[in-house]
Amino acid sequence: MSLRKGEMEYEDIFSSERDLSFYPSIFSNPVRLSGEQIDFYNCNGYLQHLPVLAPDELNLHRRLFEAMFATHAQGNGYAINGYFRTYGGVYDLVTHPVIVDYAQDLLGENLVCHGVHYICKLPGNEKMLNWHQDGSLWPFTPAKSMTLWLALDDSDVENGCMKVLPGSHLRGGIEHVNNEADSTDVNRYRIPDEQVSGEAVDIKLKAGQASVHSDLLIHGSQPNTSRRRRCGVAISFVPTVVRDIGLGWNKAVVVCRGSDGSGHWNHIARPASFGPPGMGDVA
Repeated sequence: MSLRKGEMEYEDIFSSERDLSFYPSIFSNPVRLSGEQIDFYNCNGYLQHLPVLAPDELNLHRRLFEAMFATHAQGNGYAINGYFRTYGGVYDLVTHPVIVDYAQDLLGENLVCHGVHYICKLPGNEKMLNWHQDGSLWPFTPAKSMTLWLALDDSDVENGCMKVLPGSHLRGGIEHVNNEADSTDVNRYRIPDEQVSGEAVDIKLKAGQASVHSDLLIHGSQPNTSRRRRCGVAISFVPTVVRDIGLGWNKAVVVCRGSDGSGHWNHIARPASFGPPGMGDVA
């Protein structure tokens, strides 16, 4: 995921004093993940094949995405970003108890959702995401963010599923290079080729399943060469002890479990409208 527009550029963020170390999960009372899964996440930086949505929920959230895409995206499969501030249906996904349980098991009991980005690769879409780390591009310290990637469609190699480099989260922050000249890459920044090593793992998911990954895990994806859509939603969480260093990503978030006693994170209420006009009141 690329840097959002704001008052700082990536070079300013990377040169600032930040803690880009991986903090393993030490949560002693997991509510949904097993101890073995948490150990795997700590060692490898990701988990996959996590069940989330029942069939009726999946159908509802597909309808919601398709209504937002038709209303707002103008054909751009990466344009639906931040709409938990606009629609109650997206807000409900952020606060879905299964999703928040996974985040709590890895990050602790006081949780903020700071970002929700739908990523839709239409059939034959030539766009890709080169290797990158979210934590190096996002203005947080310490780098404790975790993203849950929820599949709304089956995601596989043919339609451009995410791929990860296991264990790369233990390297800390890696400086990225400007990538704006590459029109095929969605991101403005990428990791230089000489910094990439290891055997990649394809994150293949059935619709309704999710993966999770550390913000320091190196990941990316290839173009969609199939005749099938590949749509998913990336939902990103931090524990409330994390601080924004200057882009204001703390100004409109969801404190989705526990509390933030510091006042650093500005919690927003659920929007009244479930989705765009035409969906009706399905809340």
